[in-house]
Amino acid sequence: MRNILIIFILLISLTTFGQSNQKVYKSFSDTTFEKGDKILGPQISFTLSGSRILSEYNDSIKVIADFLKKHSNIQIEIGGHTDSRGAASGNLKISEYRAEAVKQELIQTFGIKPERIESKGYGESNPIILDEQIQEADSEEEKEMLYSKNRRIELVILNV
Repeated sequence: MRNILIIFILLISLTTFGQSNQKVYKSFSDTTFEKGDKILGPQISFTLSGSRILSEYNDSIKVIADFLKKHSNIQIEIGGHTDSRGAASGNLKISEYRAEAVKQELIQTFGIKPERIESKGYGESNPIILDEQIQEADSEEEKEMLYSKNRRIELVILNV
């Protein structure tokens, strides 16, 4: 029952919390895209510094590469995001490193043209779940799962 409650909280938090932090994402499987559409990237884990992707997450990068190959006219921004723990300036740097690491992996490993990809770090500035909402969680485990939703890669469609 507890796992169901945790899943319910996560689903609700991704779709209904407040106008200012509500995110509406497109999917990699959608067939039409417009400038400004956002896609939540698959889970990717990085080294502590954020400068390298852990090798077991190459399949996650391949999902993005396959999307770009399928939609050869699309240009994207890869946005890196962190949770709010730690210094804001450090979080910004880590998010920049992570976004750039994904960009470089797409270019070097999957042959995506560099001019199709921009990278930008947002640090902790655009959370999916606000800290106040995280603090309402019943356990540290639930809080950590909610924090992890803010540590993400997003793709923004720049041109179609």
